[in-house]
Amino acid sequence: MKRITIDDVAKRADVSKGTVSAVINAKNTVKPETRDQILKVMKELNFRPKGVARNLKNGSQDKSIGVIIKDLNYPFIHTSPPV
Repeated sequence: MKRITIDDVAKRADVSKGTVSAVINAKNTVKPETRDQILKVMKELNFRPKGVARNLKNGSQDKSIGVIIKDLNYPFIHTSPPV
């Protein structure tokens, strides 16, 4: 099943992607009737904004740490003593 995008919502609601974005980001620059139409289309299409993309745009990022393990049988780092 194809993932619904902001472009799909904009086409169905007959508005620009910027207008859909303004509704998603709760901007007060969209007329109430247009906002209602976009929200209706979003519900019909079961559109869910991608959380990661929104966090990157807003500057708030999840905090996470990556760990690379060379050997899963021995996951501890061992180093040689200094020479």
